[in-house]
Amino acid sequence: MGGIKMNKKQKLVSTTLSTVTALSSVGAISSLPNTVIKNVQALNENTVETTQQVQPTVRTDLEKEVEDKNSTVISTGAALQGAENQKNSSEEAFNNAKTNKKENDEKLTTSQNQVDQTLAKEVKDRAQIVLQLQETLSSQKQQKEALDKAVEEKQNQLKNEQDKYNKAQTDYNDLAEKNKDALDKLNQAEEDKAQYEKDLASLNDQLTTLNKDIETVTTKLNEETKALEDNKATLSQLTTEKQKLESQLKTSNDKLNSLKDALNKQPTTEEVTQLQKEIDTLETDIDTKTTQLSTLDQEINSLTTSIEAQTATVNETTKKKDDLTKQYDALTTQVNEAKTNLDTAKTNYDAAKKAVDDLNNNVDTPKLASLKSELYQLQKQQSALQTQVDATTSQLKAAETELANAYTKYDNNVVNFYKEVYNNTGNLDAYYAYTELEKYDGKKVGSATIYDSKNYDKTMASLSDLKEALNYIKMCNQIRAYEGSDPLKVSYYLLAVSAIQNEFTSVKWGHSEIYPFAENIYGSSRDYNSTDFLDQNGNLDVDYLDRLGRDQNLDAFSIQRQNPFYGWWTEEKILYEQTHNADKAGHYFNIINQNYTLTGFSHNNQLHNSGYYTWGQVFSGSLVANKLDGSGQVRITGQSVDEFENTLNAWILKKANGVRIEQNNVDNAKAEVEKATNALNDNKQNISTKQTEISNYKDNVKTQFKAAETTYNNAKSTYDNLVNQQSSVKAELDTTSTQLNAQKDALTKLEDQLKANKNEKDTLSRQITDEKALLAQKKEELANTTKDKAELEQALKDANADVNRITSLIDENDKRINALESEINTNQQNINTYSAELNTLNSEVTSKETEKNALSANIDMLNTAIEAYNKQLEECNKAKDALNAAKNNLDNVQAEYDQAVKGQKAQADAVADTTKKLDDANESLTKAQRATADWEGIKAGTIDHYAPYHDEVLDNLSDTVLVYVSAKDAAGSIETKLADAQKDYDEKTKNYENALSAYNAALNEYNDAKADLDAFDAKYGIVTKDTITLLSEMTYTGKQIKPEIVVKDSKGNVVDPSEYTITYGDNTEVGEGSVTIKLSDEYYVGTITKTFKIVLASTDKDDNTTPPADKKDDVTTTPSDKKDNVTVTPSQKNDTTATVKSDKTSTTVKTGDSSPIVIFSLLSMLSMFFYTLLRRKENKN
Repeated sequence: MGGIKMNKKQKLVSTTLSTVTALSSVGAISSLPNTVIKNVQALNENTVETTQQVQPTVRTDLEKEVEDKNSTVISTGAALQGAENQKNSSEEAFNNAKTNKKENDEKLTTSQNQVDQTLAKEVKDRAQIVLQLQETLSSQKQQKEALDKAVEEKQNQLKNEQDKYNKAQTDYNDLAEKNKDALDKLNQAEEDKAQYEKDLASLNDQLTTLNKDIETVTTKLNEETKALEDNKATLSQLTTEKQKLESQLKTSNDKLNSLKDALNKQPTTEEVTQLQKEIDTLETDIDTKTTQLSTLDQEINSLTTSIEAQTATVNETTKKKDDLTKQYDALTTQVNEAKTNLDTAKTNYDAAKKAVDDLNNNVDTPKLASLKSELYQLQKQQSALQTQVDATTSQLKAAETELANAYTKYDNNVVNFYKEVYNNTGNLDAYYAYTELEKYDGKKVGSATIYDSKNYDKTMASLSDLKEALNYIKMCNQIRAYEGSDPLKVSYYLLAVSAIQNEFTSVKWGHSEIYPFAENIYGSSRDYNSTDFLDQNGNLDVDYLDRLGRDQNLDAFSIQRQNPFYGWWTEEKILYEQTHNADKAGHYFNIINQNYTLTGFSHNNQLHNSGYYTWGQVFSGSLVANKLDGSGQVRITGQSVDEFENTLNAWILKKANGVRIEQNNVDNAKAEVEKATNALNDNKQNISTKQTEISNYKDNVKTQFKAAETTYNNAKSTYDNLVNQQSSVKAELDTTSTQLNAQKDALTKLEDQLKANKNEKDTLSRQITDEKALLAQKKEELANTTKDKAELEQALKDANADVNRITSLIDENDKRINALESEINTNQQNINTYSAELNTLNSEVTSKETEKNALSANIDMLNTAIEAYNKQLEECNKAKDALNAAKNNLDNVQAEYDQAVKGQKAQADAVADTTKKLDDANESLTKAQRATADWEGIKAGTIDHYAPYHDEVLDNLSDTVLVYVSAKDAAGSIETKLADAQKDYDEKTKNYENALSAYNAALNEYNDAKADLDAFDAKYGIVTKDTITLLSEMTYTGKQIKPEIVVKDSKGNVVDPSEYTITYGDNTEVGEGSVTIKLSDEYYVGTITKTFKIVLASTDKDDNTTPPADKKDDVTTTPSDKKDNVTVTPSQKNDTTATVKSDKTSTTVKTGDSSPIVIFSLLSMLSMFFYTLLRRKENKN
């Protein structure tokens, strides 16, 4: 198989890359810088087209030695890495083994400590609880004894207070009956008074409202009146202003006309004189009338003041008259009512007086004769009623005797019921039920008898027990319906099984497991009937039961929390939803299991050794019974609850019919006895009452007479007082009316005088205004007589403007007057409305005041009557007060007794509860002690199981115990594995240390070889054209010229002539000569040609003349057709490599190539990296 051949550099790079890749794959150089790998890859890329390398043989040998040593380093490094990997794997296995042992030890220690501490704590805590409960129970019993004594004392005190109350009741009843008429009247008077006071309070409220309404309307009326007066005053001002404006307009028009006339004619001297006289006369008359007007203003102001004072007097007198009128009307009403009361009191007084007179004359009144007749009839009835009581009592005794005989005759229990079912139907389920019960007839377990045919009511074998069981099965089926499961059917046999196992459970709490059926059991320190958990329709509220469990704050004391199904179904269902642990929800799954089709239930209402009332339910998916003839088996299908109940009811009706008939006879006889006895007792009570009524009749009649006499005198006094008050008020009312009429007449006269003065003032004002206008006109005419035409024309123009201005003002004034007149009309309408409303309200107030006065008078009369009745009933009231006091004392003692009984019951419940808690605590302590003993046995290796204790805390330790046992069992194998891992780790560690030593030795040898190579490179440079010197010009001699040559390397070292050979060119002609230096390849390599010039001799120049400027001395490029010539092209990499080209060969001349150095450096770095990495891991270990 052919392949690609590689030179040394390619091999080195390839080896390096392979090593890097291999080590990277095992994670040995995960932190190697990427630049190192990239550099190696770059070297690989750069050597793809590289041909044969040329360098000194000494350096080649050194490089080869470095390569060899590096290969050894790499191979030993790979071996070291493998050994390390094996060591690490072994170390990991060893550490895992140690970890497993440590974890197992920790599990062992932790689980042991946890169980030790938990059990020690539980035993200590539970013992402490038992001790505390014992102390609590002792204290509670002492408290109960004290409470029992207190209840007995309160009971005696209650009896004493009851006797006192009964005596007070009797005394009061006697006095009340004796004073019945007065009491009735007093009660009626108090009722009437209360009603009157209620009506009076209502009237006061109405009057308050009406007065507020009057105040409001009066305020509105005053505001409207003031607005009207203000508007009228403003209207008067506007009217006066209008009159003035009209006067001014007239004057202006007159002046205008005068000016017009003045323009037309000029007056004579006589006319002017006459005009002046008229002006003087007008001024005198105006002054006189102005004086008169001032006098009238003073009179008007005086009259206005007098009218206001007189109006106030009239208003005050009017109010007084209104008040007196109301008072008179109220008194009139009271007088009429008092007259009616007086007439009634007189009639009652006459009747009472006649009754007293008849009694004094030993004449039976109609009332007394009637009472004696009623007493006689009652006495006749008593004898007949006594005979009836005796007869019905005899009938009751006979019926009770028959009932006792019936109970003996019809006595039965569930066994007989099951036998009846089997005999009638051949039902093997019923057969095996009663035969199973009969196996246990008379057998006892603890304090319980499993079945007792003679005293079946002391076991769970009565018919009522079956009824109770059916109710619970109904609840179960309602829960199954809620859960979507089919209803269970009732099995006679499972009913018997449940009852038998329940008796065992009541003695020793737990599943008896006598029969192979699934079973739910429940115990409580208190007994509950199934009806406690059913509604009035006999149903269980399943949704409510579910919500109770999900909300502990919902009806925290609901009796449903005592329902067995609350614990079996509700709590376990919620627990399962939260934990999905079916082991903790066995009761729940028994109830809803679709595979179960048959059930039996039992409720034990007898307390036995366990201290619990117990409930039990058994379940079965299928049940078969052997035929009695041995011909095979039949499947027990059971009955629905309704079918079973119908069968049971038919049995009860059939067997209990005789008892029921006799019981009905007893009940009927008892009812007749009770009816006759009640009638006789009622008759005796009526006779006693009637005798008391007769014996007290005379006293009652006298008392009634005194009360009637007092009432009549009081009514007469009240009537006389009211008549006198009415007369007095009437006289004052008449006087006030006369005063009011005189005051109104005086006010009318003042108002008439004021009106006349105002009319006179208006007349004078108009006259003065007119005369002033005329005076102005005359003066204007006089003035115009002296004006020339131009002035008259200007005055005429001014007068026209003045007329227009005044006309405009008059129009504006008219608009304001019209608006005010409209507003005045509105004011007047409002005033009329408010006045009418005020009159209505005043009328209502007057009416209500009259009613109020009448009610007050009636209340005063009733107070007088009540006072008289109370005085008459003073002894009866004292008896009533004594009765109330006795009732209060009785109520207080009753409350104290109830509280004491409540405390007694609560304390009894507390004692029972603490007793139950103590029993539970003792049982709990016993469980903890048994669990501790089992645990010690497990630790000692004498016991291999941790039994269930039906205790959440103890049973929860089962997992921890299993952890301990498992850890203990695993400890031996873990120790063995740890020893094997330790041995393997020691072996792998030794291998690793050997590989590390080999690697370190190889690395040291590599470092030495690398140091020799580095020393060579440090000492020797490279020889180039530039490091070879010779003269640039030589003088032509005609012979071969051989210039002297000095060869140095790049480090300035003079190369020993033995390291090279010189070959000279022809060098005989003028022109260019050459010298070729071939290095020996030992320390230096290459063949270099140097040129120089050959020139003719010259006297002006010496042999070292510098060549012309157009000649280059460094490199001569010869045409390409000169095959023997060589072209040297500078390298692109810092002149470290020169490529020599010819027409024959192409070779790369090494003149200081750094690639091997880079490669060696990389390899060195890798080696050092490996070494460092290994040392680091070694240090970690």
